[in-house]
Amino acid sequence: MQTRGNVRAQRAAYDWLHALEGRQLILDRTRNGEELVEFMLAVLRGARFRWPELHPKEVGTVPVRPTSQQRVAAATWLAERVWGVAPRVEAGSLEQGTQSELPPPTEAELKLLDAARVVMLEREALEATPDRSVNGVDHSGQQTP
Repeated sequence: MQTRGNVRAQRAAYDWLHALEGRQLILDRTRNGEELVEFMLAVLRGARFRWPELHPKEVGTVPVRPTSQQRVAAATWLAERVWGVAPRVEAGSLEQGTQSELPPPTEAELKLLDAARVVMLEREALEATPDRSVNGVDHSGQQTP
C-alpha cells in the first residue's frame, strides 16, 4: 500500500529526473550552454539582432536592438549564474529592522554632531567669502598675514 509520503517522494523523483533530462537536452544543443551565454552577453552589450519575417507581407529581416529592460534582465541572468541569486528582502522588514537596530544617540554623540555642524557652517562661510589676495599679496601691494 502506498502512502501519501511515498507518492510525493516518487513524484519529486520523477520531476527531478525530468528536469535533469531537459537540462541535458539544452546543454547538448547549445554547446554545453556556451551559446546561451554568448546570446545573453550580446543582449547585455546592446548588439543588434536580425529577426526573421514578423509578418508574411514583410520582406527581409528587421534589425532590433534590445531595450534597457532586456539588457538589465540579461545582466541579472548572467550575475545570478556567476554569483548566485541575491537574497530577497521585503521592503517592510528592512525598514523595521533598520529602525529597531539603531539605539538612540547619547548626549555625547549629540554634542559631537552639533560641534561638527558648527565647523561645517564655518567652512561654508569661509568658502563663500571671496579671497582678495593673490599669493598672500593684497591688490594694494601690502603683504597679508
